[in-house]
Amino acid sequence: MANQGYSETKTSDKKIIGRLEYNIVPNDDLTSMITVDLYIITPVSVNIPSRTHTVTIDDNSYYINSAITGTGKIYLGKINKILTYQNNGAANAFRMGFNINIDDKIDGTDYTAITSGRPYYVPDPVPAPATITLSQQSYAIGGYMSIEISSPFRKIYTFDFNYTFCNSKGVILTGYTGVNGYWNIPEELASEIPKSTSGLCMIECITYDENGTKLGSTNVMTTLTVGDIFAPSMTLSGEYQITQRTFDKGIGDIGQWDIKGCAIFKQGATVANITATVNGTKARVWIDTSDVNKNEGVDFQIWGGGNYNNPGDSEIVFTVTDSRGLSTTDSIIVTTLEYNKVQKAEVSVKRCDADGTLNDEGDNALVTVKGSITPVYDNKYIVTIRYKKTKYGAKDWTTITIDGGADVSEIDITRIINNVVAIDSYDFEITMTDTIRNYTVDRIVTNLILDSNNVDIDFYGNGTGLAFGGMAKEIGLADFYLPIRAQRGFVAPELVTGVDFNTMITPGTYVNPQWNNETNKHSPDNNEDWQTILIVENTAVRKSKTGGVIYNRHITQTYIGVHQTSVVGDYTTHGYAVYMRNGWCDGTSVLWDSWYPVVKVGDTSYRVLWSGAYYMNDAQTITLAEKISQQPNGIALVFSSYNSDTKQANDFDFQDFFVSKQTVALQNNKGHQFTMTSGNFSRIARKYLYISNTQIKGNANNTASGTSNGITYANNHFVLRYVIGL
Repeated sequence: MANQGYSETKTSDKKIIGRLEYNIVPNDDLTSMITVDLYIITPVSVNIPSRTHTVTIDDNSYYINSAITGTGKIYLGKINKILTYQNNGAANAFRMGFNINIDDKIDGTDYTAITSGRPYYVPDPVPAPATITLSQQSYAIGGYMSIEISSPFRKIYTFDFNYTFCNSKGVILTGYTGVNGYWNIPEELASEIPKSTSGLCMIECITYDENGTKLGSTNVMTTLTVGDIFAPSMTLSGEYQITQRTFDKGIGDIGQWDIKGCAIFKQGATVANITATVNGTKARVWIDTSDVNKNEGVDFQIWGGGNYNNPGDSEIVFTVTDSRGLSTTDSIIVTTLEYNKVQKAEVSVKRCDADGTLNDEGDNALVTVKGSITPVYDNKYIVTIRYKKTKYGAKDWTTITIDGGADVSEIDITRIINNVVAIDSYDFEITMTDTIRNYTVDRIVTNLILDSNNVDIDFYGNGTGLAFGGMAKEIGLADFYLPIRAQRGFVAPELVTGVDFNTMITPGTYVNPQWNNETNKHSPDNNEDWQTILIVENTAVRKSKTGGVIYNRHITQTYIGVHQTSVVGDYTTHGYAVYMRNGWCDGTSVLWDSWYPVVKVGDTSYRVLWSGAYYMNDAQTITLAEKISQQPNGIALVFSSYNSDTKQANDFDFQDFFVSKQTVALQNNKGHQFTMTSGNFSRIARKYLYISNTQIKGNANNTASGTSNGITYANNHFVLRYVIGL
């Protein structure tokens, strides 16, 4: 297929005409040959010596040297030029013009030159493979791609589309005749780049003409990316309830939690890292290394207790990262239950009739055992009742075992034991045991005596011991199993226990804590900051005449102290305590037992449980000096403003907030919000704290600043200064 045409220019008198004739012949390699012939047409005979004539194609000039001789259509010369087409067979338009140099007289008229304009010429397109373009520089694997086809002959051409991505090749479309091609990018291609998130992909277009002849192919390069849809997934499972108690050696695993998980990695990716935090603290994760290269999943596990065994909810956050660097985060809440030791409410043995009716003359025993255990895991109680006649040996015990079953919190047992004859005394040993998974966790043993009903006075070993209303069991003791009524002026000493402090003493009763120059004998240990107020002594006869006249005395001391008070008569105390201890004096020395508390009252006003200057960000946790539950009402949180230039807390703009201990008990370790302002609302701040019975934890937003809902806030303008128990 060729393009032919001409262009001519006439002189003003139209006697002489300049003419350019062209012919465009396509080649097979997307080029054509342009042939340009230059003529002059004259009705009169001319004889002009050789001149230089110019033919212009685009911006290039070509020269023809020729004389002009003769009449009619006179041939001046030829110009040839190669025209290059685009890949789709189209050629750019080009401009052509000429200048015929005459510079002579023709038929008596002077002519200088015949010059044409430079019009555009557009060659017809030639058969060629189509070109393709993409609207984006990159596409997500698993997404959608549109391929734009550019071809002058696309209505009669057909196209095949193929792809090459890393080591994978495949067909996109075949026999396509539309304007745009489409490709849903297969997710399987992600397996070609298991350690990267992107790779180069070549899209090839093969063009066929109307006869099915292949005209050639073109291609473009683009980038395919791996997005978040290929991030790993995970499942979590395990035992979520744990106890606070630190168990005895050998059964520590009972007090720990155990979380298992499985991470699934997609399209060839493998595990790079699995991390976990417990309430923001990094924890160790065990990974099954035999599974790390398996596409079906990688098992992992985390277990523990330790610092995370405080009662309440703990959030365990897992993050799984694959070999591409894609991550997935999931969390699970572990509820920690508080475990308490087995509690004894009542253990008693009384004589009764066969039906359980109490009767001091009965030949049966009514055993009552009441208490409680903490219903965690599958724990249960076991109550063991052993009894024998008092005068019998250890081999004569009779044992009854009562299994309370699993997950029972209350112990309430009543058991009638028959044939416990009234004329004999019996020893009873009653054991309350708390077991978890067949481990003995805690036990309480109570020893009781069921007395004979007919004993008025009993002597032990040739009269070396004496008992009234029961059996004598020890040398040198007078035991009373019957109520004692004082007669003829005997007054039993009374000990001060649980009385209001201001009614216990009057001014002037303060004494020096050093009594008889024995510094530490009259104050409990670890109470150096307590002032001794009063020591009350009571003496009772315990033993008399044994191989001589020796009077041993049983001495009871009562210690009364006041905390942080040194001024005599000052009753605005921060707390008081009453301690007792027993001693025995043989006339020459005193042997003392340890002090034990009878009454100990904390602050009657307030206690500072913590002080400092903390933003309370997510890395800051404070531990209180006392539990919130130990405060009469709760706590006060005291904030003040903070100077970020001097790095000092200001002693103004104080903001106080009350939190009741009942709220903390109901919502332990839950978030609380506090909003505060400075003068004329120049600064607005918000603090978010997680308050538990023993600790207060911060939040990352407590140092944030910005604008939200039209309010400008600066949370870092305030710091926590005090936590006060109220």
